[in-house]
Amino acid sequence: MNIKLLLLLGCSFIIGCVEQQAEPYLSVTPFNFIHGPDKSVVISFGESPQNYYSIAIKKLDVKEGTELYSESKSNMNFAVFGDINEETLMSSENLPTYARVKVISVDARAQKAVFEVEATLLNLDTGELKKLDRVEVIVRGDDFLLLI
Repeated sequence: MNIKLLLLLGCSFIIGCVEQQAEPYLSVTPFNFIHGPDKSVVISFGESPQNYYSIAIKKLDVKEGTELYSESKSNMNFAVFGDINEETLMSSENLPTYARVKVISVDARAQKAVFEVEATLLNLDTGELKKLDRVEVIVRGDDFLLLI
């Protein structure tokens, strides 16, 4: 499995971006997490299978230029959630949570898709809001084939 996770930290127009690269955990699972007739997939990424974030996205939305945004669960066509340090993170209808997923590129020939993800999620264990800074998730090879 050939994967790369690029965390973009501290970005600003004037200063630029500081990049942090890691050898990440990545898993793509065809799973109909999103309600409705369209097939969906769950892309999990992070430090390990015990510390990760996930994107649930409809397969038909995995195309270059798609941008999905939700404030306080206003868009049920996708989801961002996580399990970090044994704490569950999710969107909330009652608190100012948000999630954004943008499909940067999809290249079937190279078997590569690039997603940009950011969110503020509710920690169900503590009641605090947790921010996921903008992260670029790259899916390649066999995992890419599960997206289409």
